[in-house]
Amino acid sequence: MKETIGILNFNMKKTLTILIILIVIAAGIGFYLISRPTPSGETGDDRGFFPVGNLFDFFTGREGDNAGQTISTPTNNLETEDIATPEKIIDESIAGYELITISDNDYLVYAEQSTGHIYTADLTDEELTFKRISNTTIANPLSVLFTTDTNHLYAFIEDRDGVITSINIPLEAISGETEKNNLVRRQSNFLAQPAINRETGRIFYLKRFNDDVVGLVANPDLSGAGQVWRTGLLSWQASWAGTGSIILSQPPAWSLSRNLYSLDLNREMTDKILSNKSGLTALPSPDGKQLLYSESAGNNLNLKLKNLDTGTEKTLAIKTLTDKCVWQNDAGAIYCGVSERISAGQYPDEWYQGKISFPNDDIWVYIIDDSTLFRLTSINRNLDVVNLKVKDNMIWWQNKKDGSLWSVFLRY
Repeated sequence: MKETIGILNFNMKKTLTILIILIVIAAGIGFYLISRPTPSGETGDDRGFFPVGNLFDFFTGREGDNAGQTISTPTNNLETEDIATPEKIIDESIAGYELITISDNDYLVYAEQSTGHIYTADLTDEELTFKRISNTTIANPLSVLFTTDTNHLYAFIEDRDGVITSINIPLEAISGETEKNNLVRRQSNFLAQPAINRETGRIFYLKRFNDDVVGLVANPDLSGAGQVWRTGLLSWQASWAGTGSIILSQPPAWSLSRNLYSLDLNREMTDKILSNKSGLTALPSPDGKQLLYSESAGNNLNLKLKNLDTGTEKTLAIKTLTDKCVWQNDAGAIYCGVSERISAGQYPDEWYQGKISFPNDDIWVYIIDDSTLFRLTSINRNLDVVNLKVKDNMIWWQNKKDGSLWSVFLRY
């Protein structure tokens, strides 16, 4: 009997000890979840109380299963200006567009998604009337980019096989000064769409050279081409940073860490400016002094701004991708398409693939000088904003979901 009582007492003490340990652990987890700070300029992921993901993160420091979870952009403590109402300009799907100026008149040019045909309209007309200025058919192009020089509009059309065709159209055919349209069509040997400098119209493009890849800078008609870079790696994305530098990175991937390089065109040498960033996408400012970039953090998403002169950076409060942003021409502001809530996921891969989307974007603006952030529009429509452009006092963009074209007046 004494032996039995001793065993019972021992078991009770063991059970009590385990219970106390569990209570201490639960209290510790609760204190961690309640008291952990949210970094300045960031938002927490909206997971509710004690979901599996938080417990997994607490013990492992990594993301758990984010199915059904969301990422939020905060709306509290952000200024709201007079809300502008956007207008749908083109209802059909387009493959690309540009805003150009000819003799002080502004024109819209775009490529039809179904055929690749190019159309234009004079934006000074009260009612837009579109006319076709090319009959070159490239069905369902992947992308179309435009640039100009003093005499021509240049369209770079990428077909479904990745082959890029350039079409040169006289500006007089757009302005109506002549009915003749002596366009020139040329199939390029580009490895990808060129990076176009919006200030000078010059292009940076990649092509194969023996077993390597070389980068060249040229006029849009490919005159004056000069090699400025050489590499052994095939796939690169490029964008201009001012007129003297090119930003280079390999295609973004959620599961891979990427580096970002700046190619100095004078020295013809690269400098690493970002290291080991997952899901990295980048958008340099027009003056080349700042870099907006987005990166994935597990199944979360961060948008950051880096000063390339000082090396300092900050995390912005909005959750979006640089593909959904554009710099103001004087680099004084950034405009982005932002949804209040988006699904957690593998960004940017699943967004590129159409598996997830931004459900109801509005246009937000971040002012560089005073770090002010506010919402410009209240659209309340099924918009996933891409391909933004700023022209004078208007912002233009496409809806990724249907390819339509929209614009809105700036009211500040």
